[in-house]
Amino acid sequence: MFHLYYTLESTAMGCHAALEEIGAPFELHPVDTVNPRPPEYLALNPNGKVPTLIDERDDGERLMMFQSGGILLYLADRHPEAALAPPPGSRGRRLCYQWLALLGADFSVCDLYLHTLSRWQPTGFPAFDEFPNAARCAALVAERPAVQRMMAVQCPEAA
Repeated sequence: MFHLYYTLESTAMGCHAALEEIGAPFELHPVDTVNPRPPEYLALNPNGKVPTLIDERDDGERLMMFQSGGILLYLADRHPEAALAPPPGSRGRRLCYQWLALLGADFSVCDLYLHTLSRWQPTGFPAFDEFPNAARCAALVAERPAVQRMMAVQCPEAA
């Protein structure tokens, strides 16, 4: 069972969408970013930021990690059947690790991260005008059922 600690419309969106893609059981735990972080959360993640992922494994081990890029790669490795990253040792995987923004032919965690970043564009910001392939990719990712489930929780007004 996974536990994802998040705030709305943060980099946790990509992690949330990856969990939806995987289909493994998970629980969401909102973190208040206005008030000081509770000691219980700081015990999990001393820097107090989100996201934080807890993986309660079948063997009883409880793993904790933070930083969205690392969490995305961990989830892709933990669930290779979901095909969220190119195969280990491949050129695509190297680029995925290097940039975590690879826009390849195959869907990956990089696409989920691009979608997350695309949500933060201020109105009128020209990035998607200058990079139509990034805009196309973000739009395609937004159509995925797992991303739509994540958006219903993270951004209900946009879902």
